[in-house]
Amino acid sequence: MKMLNTQVNILKLCMAMLMMFSFVACDDFPTGSKDEESETPYTYVDMGLSVAWAAYNVGAEAECGVGYYFAWGETEPASLENIQTYKYGDPFSGQMSKYNELDDKLVLEMNDDAARKHWGGYWRMPTTAEFMELLENCIVEPAAGGQSSQNDVTMDYGLRFTSKITGNSIFFPAAGYYDYYRAEQLGFGDQAYYWSSVLEFLNEEQQKDVATAYSFSATLRDEDFAQSLLYAKRPMHRYMACNVRAVYDTLQASDYPFVYTLQYDANGGSGNMKTMSHNKGESIKVAANSFLRDGYYFSHWNTQADGSGGNYDINQVFALSQDTVLYAQWKEIPEDIIAMTQGFENNYEWADLGLSVKWAVCNLGAATPESYGDYYAWGEAESKTSFTPDNYVTTSSDAAQLSMGGTWRQPTYNECMELLEKCTCVWYSQNGVDGCLIRSNINGRSIFIPAAGCYFNIGNLSLGFQANFWASTPFDPVQYPNLHFRFGFQPGGFSGGYLLDNDYNGMSIRAVCQ
Repeated sequence: MKMLNTQVNILKLCMAMLMMFSFVACDDFPTGSKDEESETPYTYVDMGLSVAWAAYNVGAEAECGVGYYFAWGETEPASLENIQTYKYGDPFSGQMSKYNELDDKLVLEMNDDAARKHWGGYWRMPTTAEFMELLENCIVEPAAGGQSSQNDVTMDYGLRFTSKITGNSIFFPAAGYYDYYRAEQLGFGDQAYYWSSVLEFLNEEQQKDVATAYSFSATLRDEDFAQSLLYAKRPMHRYMACNVRAVYDTLQASDYPFVYTLQYDANGGSGNMKTMSHNKGESIKVAANSFLRDGYYFSHWNTQADGSGGNYDINQVFALSQDTVLYAQWKEIPEDIIAMTQGFENNYEWADLGLSVKWAVCNLGAATPESYGDYYAWGEAESKTSFTPDNYVTTSSDAAQLSMGGTWRQPTYNECMELLEKCTCVWYSQNGVDGCLIRSNINGRSIFIPAAGCYFNIGNLSLGFQANFWASTPFDPVQYPNLHFRFGFQPGGFSGGYLLDNDYNGMSIRAVCQ
């Protein structure tokens, strides 16, 4: 935990930042207005935006006050003594009891909103769209100074947002956060973390990461300070405890949380796809099809069952302006297409799905499609049965190539995405084993991925209800060397993306060849 405990440290930081910026005192702010209508005494500032912003943190009494820290979805303030508990799930297994894969909740309900719980009235936590609006319409500077304190804690460093519209400003203290794993306060004095009310979307697939929510964050010690302001939608584990800055909203309070539903209709096919709730102002991607129809392959989506409405392709980005139903559009598979195409490479069987590569019919180390096979940490050449950070060996070996030979190798991120985009994925039981049946929309050939689960530190907690395999592509080897892409499936469809800081996890490998 980093603390600015001495005047010397404060002066050093001031001198370093003065080389780049002019500072403003954190107690120089307009008095704003009180929420008189709902009889709550808290001050808001008119920034000329869609909502007014609180002048100080929830739990504080002045803008330099730190206030309370909250885990996402919890309304009781966190402390270092209770940070290693979480109301809505088990961080080690990744299983969440609310705001999860089954309930399709995207935005915090009011009874889980810390701002509404503590301040009442029309106060609530901001959405990611409102954080973006604040950034886009304000001049943002590092700020220093001020004498206000809350519970004997004064925060002299933070960010000042000055509205380009009204000239009013608000100050965000850089009070860090409480870390779940270490039970420590981190970043105090040089990092600012503030929760939004929105669950995270994975960047590429626009699926929810149920263990992660969006926060606004900035790091004052970065030399390139302006770059750090781009974290208006920074993923943060829900069970970490961050500050909350409330917004005041009367115009749309009865309509909050401003979500529309997107429903998918099989239109003559069979199967199920979730009705998704999407936050107003958020861009979304159209989901991959999970329906099946014998003798037909999926073509695209349309807003009308007969295809007379607007067409939408898988992964097309658009913003919902109303509740919408997308109907699957089908094309008959020509009789001259061979549905079962298969062969062998170096004595290992492949399936030709009509894609850029051929896919193995079994997991690495398995003798049948239903067998789980072996488990590997990312980049390790040897399988094992125990997976912890301590026994992880940092390498970049391709276990499929080393074990199977020939042209076999692990799939890239793009090859995995091609599999998702050009195939239909449904949860399926094959010979008594649950998993994902992936059927080509090009030639009807299919492969089966068994629900082998994933080893996460303390064991395999998703055996039988999640099918995962590693991609060979790292997420960002420079900034995030421990993040690597994995692809996974569970009842309801695709659940993949990247795992945060979990390169030591044990997962299956499904190889490809030319």
